[in-house]
Amino acid sequence: PMCLVLRSPGTRATRYGVAVSQGVLSSVLWYVAGGKAETHLHLYTWLAVLSLYRDVPSLILAGVVAVLGHAVILSGSILPELASGNAPHWFWNILWLAGLTVETVFLSMYIVLDRRSRADQLRRTSAADTLNARLEHIVQCRTQTLTNDGERLRSEVATLNDRLEEAEASRVAATRDVAARPQLAGELHDHA
Repeated sequence: PMCLVLRSPGTRATRYGVAVSQGVLSSVLWYVAGGKAETHLHLYTWLAVLSLYRDVPSLILAGVVAVLGHAVILSGSILPELASGNAPHWFWNILWLAGLTVETVFLSMYIVLDRRSRADQLRRTSAADTLNARLEHIVQCRTQTLTNDGERLRSEVATLNDRLEEAEASRVAATRDVAARPQLAGELHDHA
């Protein structure tokens, strides 16, 4: 499996190769240890590690290979003393196989549920990003409109200020003109 890992990491063949090798390694370890119960922990642990890759077929493949390896050993074709028909020994092996099956099923269910949860989270994040982009566009459009309206209003206020200054200048000029003609000033004073 190391050749696969180094030559083509992340491919399906590599994942399956690692899963098969772990199942075989677990069976061989169990065989070499003479069927000790502690060696079962190797596969339980590796199934949990394989589940971190979130690849259900690889996980199931590792479990199936381990079960088949143990079944071949228990059939007596490799290690006849383990298949002697000793009832407690068979009971524990069947219990181990059931535990392996339960672990594989639960880890597979966890992977499927986790993928769905992540997909839902991605959909929600995508919807929020889309909404955020729309809102940003609306804010930019409204900001541009307000900026344009502000510039137009400043221009109109400047024009009105210019006209006001012109009117004030005309009034001042008219007042000076009236003051310069005393007779017209008296007539205006009489009317007032």
